[in-house]
Amino acid sequence: MASEEEKPEIIYPCQWTYSVMGHDEEDLRLCIGEVMRGRVHQVTLGRQSAGKKYIALHVDVRVAGEADRNALFEAFRTHPKVKFVL
Repeated sequence: MASEEEKPEIIYPCQWTYSVMGHDEEDLRLCIGEVMRGRVHQVTLGRQSAGKKYIALHVDVRVAGEADRNALFEAFRTHPKVKFVL
């Protein structure tokens, strides 16, 4: 078992999936388009909360390296329409 200090080894480039969550599917799709800026990606519907207050979309994209992966994460995390990203 790896210690908490060890990072998992990720071999780049690779496919990466982000789960982007917010209140409105259309707003999230527009956000994803802004963040991806023409990059090839695929969006699939994730889960929706029982009261339909939150929705998740999964974004699959090829990332070139750790900096690329982290930059996309940060772009999603700081977007005003995104409430949470994994």
